[in-house]
Amino acid sequence: MKAAIVSNWWRTIKQARARWAEVDGDQRAAAFSYYLLLSLLPLALLFVAAGSLFVEREVATQAVVKLVNYYTPAVALPFRLRNSVGHLLLRGAG
Repeated sequence: MKAAIVSNWWRTIKQARARWAEVDGDQRAAAFSYYLLLSLLPLALLFVAAGSLFVEREVATQAVVKLVNYYTPAVALPFRLRNSVGHLLLRGAG
């Protein structure tokens, strides 16, 4: 019984690996990460613009920067990039 369960798991893992290679999973994962990262800055700017309709722009900007810093791990975005995005949002368009 235990051997059958292990065999099923092993077969599932092998099938998943074969499917990953068949659809070029590494390339798709990299593309997904790249486009997700590129979509974060416009989304943050949209949140600042929408938030500034209800509160002062500075308060909305600081709230969005705080959320971005909290939810983006330091490993994924280097410290300099995170500070650059925060500086860009705080400086604003005008």
